Amino acid sequence: NIMSPSLVLRLIQFIIFVIRIINCQECKFGELDLTELMTDPVDCNYGNYQIEYVACGNLLCANYGRGMITQSSNLGCIAYIAQYDNGATQPQKSTNSNGQTQYVFDYNNGYTGGPSCFTSSATKLTFICDEHA
Repeated sequence: NIMSPSLVLRLIQFIIFVIRIINCQECKFGELDLTELMTDPVDCNYGNYQIEYVACGNLLCANYGRGMITQSSNLGCIAYIAQYDNGATQPQKSTNSNGQTQYVFDYNNGYTGGPSCFTSSATKLTFICDEHA
């Protein structure tokens, strides 16, 4: 029996999850604590693509390397949009138009190797602190 690539990927992600728990790793940027998102990746659909994000780490993206934010299609992972840089990118804290505190990360280190990806992709992640959520 040969395991499917997506099953192998999930198995690798689970092993990374266990290693992080054993190492009691944290993901904090001042008052912003993203530790929970290290072990519980965020998935969303964007048109024909699936975007997956994990905080303070990088997911395996098939032949493309590893990325904190990956883009997949029915063919599997096709690119990483941003890579975690061991905390070098720090968020900018501000107040949005609704009076809520927000933290904005700017990453400019995504995959550059495809036919339409000659320059690094830019990604902006915004975390809004909503006490009513």
